Amino acid sequence: MNVPDLNRPDIAARTAAMTRHRRRIAQSRSTEEHLQIVERLQRDAMRAIRSDAIAYQAFMARNHHKRRREAVERLQTRLLGLPEPSSHE
Repeated sequence: MNVPDLNRPDIAARTAAMTRHRRRIAQSRSTEEHLQIVERLQRDAMRAIRSDAIAYQAFMARNHHKRRREAVERLQTRLLGLPEPSSHE
């Protein structure tokens, strides 16, 4: 039987407490604050992607491939009466 070591922190309890704390902070934000955070994160992510030419090319290729695939699936659904396409990653 495992005896808990009282000198070691309970990771699960600490993680749960941090999650509750972060949720309270997020729920206290206004819509405008939330949108500002999302915009900043997107801006920072694009800056990071653009800083590496290979990463940027991979991002654009994936983005264009995904858009082409979704456009084809929408067209097939509309023209051929196929079932709605499943969502992709």
